[in-house]
Amino acid sequence: MLKFLIHQTIETLGVKRCAIFEVFSGPELVALVAGEPKNEHGVGMKFSFKDLEALKEVVGIKSYLLINEPRQDKRTWHSRELIYHRGINVILFVPILAQDEVIGVIVIDATGERKTFTEEEIYFCVVLSNLVGVILERDLIHKEREEEKTLMFLGQAAAEVAHRLRNPLVVIGGFARRLAKLKDPLCQDYASHIIAGADKMDAVISGLLRFSAPKKAQLTETKINEVIKEVEKLIPELIGARKIRVSLQLDSGIPAVLFDPTEIEDVLSSILRNAVEAVDAGVDGIVVSNHGGRVLDFCQASIEVLPAIVKAVGSKIEVLIDGGFRRGTDVLKALALGAKGVLVGRPICWGLAAAGAEGVAKVLQMMTSELIRTMTLTNVPDVSKVPRDVVILT
Repeated sequence: MLKFLIHQTIETLGVKRCAIFEVFSGPELVALVAGEPKNEHGVGMKFSFKDLEALKEVVGIKSYLLINEPRQDKRTWHSRELIYHRGINVILFVPILAQDEVIGVIVIDATGERKTFTEEEIYFCVVLSNLVGVILERDLIHKEREEEKTLMFLGQAAAEVAHRLRNPLVVIGGFARRLAKLKDPLCQDYASHIIAGADKMDAVISGLLRFSAPKKAQLTETKINEVIKEVEKLIPELIGARKIRVSLQLDSGIPAVLFDPTEIEDVLSSILRNAVEAVDAGVDGIVVSNHGGRVLDFCQASIEVLPAIVKAVGSKIEVLIDGGFRRGTDVLKALALGAKGVLVGRPICWGLAAAGAEGVAKVLQMMTSELIRTMTLTNVPDVSKVPRDVVILT
């Protein structure tokens, strides 16, 4: 993989020098893991961030860095002898990210007559590093799943061993306790040692069984608002320096329900992380949905929260909606409340089940006809400019 990455970079950009550093998650250390020309790179050497300020900056910003004057730039000061000796004019640093963490940095040098890198060349390097990051992330996920499977099998094996040991141990302990009741002092002494050893072994077996037992949900009567407030404390850490606005609106009328607060916290924090990652990725739109209302009782309908969401995101991204849209009149309501489009699911499935492709076409035709008729009756000439006062919220 590393050889391919270096070869592809050198061949495409027409450069002579390229290296890849591995970034360690613990101490602020990096290691040179590959480089061309090989005789000019100390592969295997480790460096501290304090000696490579440019690499440290790339890891911090998680984006590429172009240094046009490496001989005068303070961030490459510790490498100035190498820069002069190799005739390096420009240095491009491109991070390799996996699971939103920088795990490596590609360093490309412009030498000789080359004085800079074009935007197209930088874009190529970023795309290439992203592809490598996706592959590595897939491998990491696969490794984590394999580790989970290993732990599961280990737990099953531990449970099997524990049960097989406990059965004879019960017999041994019971027999030793009967010996302890005899008046013979020697038997009592032997029995006490056997009982002590059996008790220690039983404690070990109990630990194995606890390790192998599946986690049980700790169901308690809890108010969902209290869990949301706990998750809210994670927001500053997740957002960091990003310019993201978060609005928290709680419905005081939701009663306490029976669930595991820890599991719900995990779900909500995952949703927050996904939202932040979506913003970082430059999403073009969002879908307002409550998954058919089948996940959590008492949750609001999608169309009830639509106006607040549209207000929050403004005109930055497109807002789509789904959930319970069965007629053309329903579509007009969503458009009036700010949605740019409506996603239809179950009616499509019904049409498909009833008459195949023709049934799907018929369902879409019916909803379109209903929408056009409703627009005519409400004096709305343009589907992209449905006025807000068409709908009255009660």
